Amino acid sequence: MKERNKDSMRDDLDKYQQSFQNMEGRIHILEHQIPLEEQMDYFRKSKEWKVLAQKEMLPDESNCRIWYDKILSGEDEAEQKTYIIRLANSRLPKAYTYLKRLAELCEIPELKNWIYMATVDIQMALESELSGEKQVFVATGLGGKGEKLLFCILLYSRTLTPFEPYQCDIIERELEYFFPRRDCEIDRIEVGDVYVKLLLYIPFRANIRQIMAEAVDNCNEYGNFLSEHYTITNVKELDEEEVKEAIAIYRKNENLETGD
Repeated sequence: MKERNKDSMRDDLDKYQQSFQNMEGRIHILEHQIPLEEQMDYFRKSKEWKVLAQKEMLPDESNCRIWYDKILSGEDEAEQKTYIIRLANSRLPKAYTYLKRLAELCEIPELKNWIYMATVDIQMALESELSGEKQVFVATGLGGKGEKLLFCILLYSRTLTPFEPYQCDIIERELEYFFPRRDCEIDRIEVGDVYVKLLLYIPFRANIRQIMAEAVDNCNEYGNFLSEHYTITNVKELDEEEVKEAIAIYRKNENLETGD
């Protein structure tokens, strides 16, 4: 995990916040958790296909049916991905129907991810044609739902002293009470010895710094045991090793002694 200071994280949150405040148009959030590299690969291949497709005749529903069948019966994943991109770029309602059906039938994880992205891709195009409104695609590694993005947030015991049982109860009770009142939705809370890992859906235009400051303050009314500093990402859920690395960085930044 890359070591970063508090000012750098605050700056990143401010830039994130500003980017959404200035965003105009209909927002589409990719709900599924798809690695960013995979998302970039999809949109790069889609862009390449758009260039090639300019030299071809516009597809019709019969073409879409052929591509749908080839995806279902195919064994070459690269070829199947090409047909998925063709369906997405056909801009035909029937192709959207086929993609929705494929999402239910497909059992290959990476192929299914491409189908999910293609479904959002064509949905944006169809809605743009019907409404004339600008369409904006928001994709993160953790995904989201509705108008909320999923974040992985790591809170720390202020001095990295293990939480007392009553403090664990306070954390769970206060966070479960507070977040829904800020239109946030808890996916999961995990309370460790010296940390709290949250998977939290947050409205994309919400003031994250303010929400998190209030959440920590609410817990600290019962003793100043939670740090106001935290780690937050929407790229992926932090695994056990990454949690340990984040705690080590926090310990170093706060000049805390290493425990035995």
